[in-house]
Amino acid sequence: MSLTTIRFSKRRQVVVNPYTQKQLTEHSFLREFSESVESEELVWHRDRKDRYVQVIEGTGWKLQMDNQLPKELKEGDNVFIPKNTYHRIHKGSGNLVVKINEYGAMVQLDKLWSAPEGSQQHLLKKSKKKKKSQSKT
Repeated sequence: MSLTTIRFSKRRQVVVNPYTQKQLTEHSFLREFSESVESEELVWHRDRKDRYVQVIEGTGWKLQMDNQLPKELKEGDNVFIPKNTYHRIHKGSGNLVVKINEYGAMVQLDKLWSAPEGSQQHLLKKSKKKKKSQSKT
């Protein structure tokens, strides 16, 4: 049996999450996916807030962002997931433990992460730099 948390949606439907979670601060929490979780429970979804995720523990687990191939998550990895971006987890072996810092609005994390080339954030940064250089001429 997988470890889950239960919450209620706005329509009073029971939603069973494929993880357990411990609140650390107002904006951060520790989330654990059990090795016994069924792969079918790890569905595509999007979050309402920007998330900065640090991998604490896990072997062979992968994160797949929208329109990208899955990338393996390794202990110590840091990943930025922009709000409203579809993503999902692919099951590995053992438990996956991640620390998640959540932000209500886009925050400046340039010193902590760099947006993957080709991502919406990367292209946005690139176009802003281009506009600045054009306005100087």
